[in-house]
Amino acid sequence: MSSDSKRTRSATSSSARAKPRSATRSAARSAARSAASRRARANALIALIERRKPRIVDEFHEIGAALRELLEDRLHEALGHASFAELLEARAVMSLSSAKKLIAIAEHLSRDAAVQLGRERAYALVAYAAATPDADSAATIAARDGAIAGKRLSTSSKRDIEAATRSARGRGRASTPAEKARRAALLGVKRLVKSWDVGAVKVALRGPRIVVSLTVEQAARLG
Repeated sequence: MSSDSKRTRSATSSSARAKPRSATRSAARSAARSAASRRARANALIALIERRKPRIVDEFHEIGAALRELLEDRLHEALGHASFAELLEARAVMSLSSAKKLIAIAEHLSRDAAVQLGRERAYALVAYAAATPDADSAATIAARDGAIAGKRLSTSSKRDIEAATRSARGRGRASTPAEKARRAALLGVKRLVKSWDVGAVKVALRGPRIVVSLTVEQAARLG
């Protein structure tokens, strides 16, 4: 074999060995950038929450949205915490129960609907909708000023809504296995409908059927 051929094979071999090392370094740099980005985002969200807490009466929905992002994206890990609850405690953000309430509001209601109701009534409505899977979603009840225990939402106090929720939960505990299966199926359909992202959609049990009511505009958006 000629010396030129040997040099060519040697260079090719060195290049082949270098590529995996280069790829590894590139992946490491990318991971480092991603970790730094997640830390920065987590700190930015916590800072946003702290700025808005003094105005929580008006800005609870924004706080809930920030908390939801921290939780769902597991950003507590980027800051070295084992859990979302640990992050809340270590950074003195708020109690876990308060955070969960604000997250639930941000998840199930638009900002406008939530602010119109106020923080306490907004969470009461979300809890009511969760306790009554055969009823409309919280967003739909708010949009249509739906009835809760015979009263329109707009005229229902927090106490009224909570009483209706307790009553619904009591009925739920007395449900038969078949009824529980129907309610579970309804919840599954509601989750599916929510993923369509077409706004408030009425989903209800009608005998053996689950009925989904879409407007023509909503149906067009699905196409």
